[in-house]
Formats: sequence, structure tokens, C-alpha cells
Amino acid sequence: HNSYIHISILPFSYKRLYFKSMGINIVIWTILRLAGPLLILRWPLAGAIISINLDLIDYQFIGIWPHYQQWDKLLDIFFLGLCFYSSLAWKDVLAKRLSIISYLYRLLGVILFFITSREWLLFIFPNFFENFFFFYLFYSKLSQANKLFTNNKIVVVVSLSLLLPKLLQEYYMHILKHSITTNRFAEMLFYFLWIFAVLLAMISLKLIHRHDHTKS
Repeated sequence: HNSYIHISILPFSYKRLYFKSMGINIVIWTILRLAGPLLILRWPLAGAIISINLDLIDYQFIGIWPHYQQWDKLLDIFFLGLCFYSSLAWKDVLAKRLSIISYLYRLLGVILFFITSREWLLFIFPNFFENFFFFYLFYSKLSQANKLFTNNKIVVVVSLSLLLPKLLQEYYMHILKHSITTNRFAEMLFYFLWIFAVLLAMISLKLIHRHDHTKS
């Protein structure tokens, strides 16, 4: 908001130059945010990593644009929609079911956000789907296994492990209304929280699988 105060006192010629530059940045970043996710159709994990990094970086260039949140969430849905489409090919039935539920739940939240402009709705409808999509692909890549969930216990453990750090992130961004990319400490904190959540989920998976194997 401080940026708008400074812009308002600029001479008209500088304002015109500023908004022209902002318009060019918006076009460039819209193209990048549309092109990146298309890679998911061929390389799901690589395309998703590129897309999420574009999503993290764009705020530094156009974050002060008044309609940034609406623009960002619209492109998020495009990105997540391609992730969702990719997840429909998963052979793990329970993982696919959780993917469908979590994507539609987030989509409902974004639609309500567009209708009401209430940003806190994005906390109530967290983007768990994104975390789960990444985790499933990482797990499949590392373990060379197509089946993540063998019972409901694993569904609960993995879901809680991935949901808690995402809720903290959504609270920080949409309730406290801070940007992660402009705060180095917050960026590193949420990065390590994500790593911790993935490790916790994978260790829990190993322990549950070992316990089930021992019982059988």
C-alpha cells in the first residue's frame, strides 16, 4: 500500500511510464505462468517444480498490482488443474481419491474468494492438494512404487503431516497478509517446515509398512 502512496505523488509522465512498465511485466508473467504448467502434461514433477517457482517469484515483480491476488489465484487454478488432470492417471486408487477431493475443496475456496473477496477463505480452504501432489510424485520417484496408500491409517498420517505446514503458510499469507518471498526468514522457515513434513510423512510410511509387514 505504501507503494501506491508514493506513486500517487509522482508527476503524470512518471506515472504513465510506471504503469506501462507494470503492464509489460503482467503480460510477461502471465505468459510464463501459463507456459510453465503445460510442461506437467509431459513431465509432471519437473513441470510442477518450475510452475511453483514461477508462482513464488512473480510477487517480487508485480506484487503491488491491485489485482494481483485475483490474478495469482486464477493462474493457480490453471496450474493445479493440470496437476489434477495428471493425477487422474495415478494407479493408487486412494491417492487418486484424495487428489480429487482436495483439488475440488480448494477450487470451491477460490471460487468463494472471487465472489466475496474475503481472503481468509483461502485459509479455510487451504491448498493441501499442491503439497500432496508433490509428495506423491517425490515418493513415487524415490521408492519406484505406484502405490502410496495401502490402508486408511497411512491416509490420515500423510494428510496430517502435509496439512499442518500448509495451514501455517496460508495463515501467514492470508490472515496476517505477509508475503513469503519478500521475507527471507519466512521463506526459509516454510521451506524447512515443508522438508520436515515430507520427512515425517515418509518416516511414518516406513514405520507403518514395517509394522503391517511384521503383523502379516
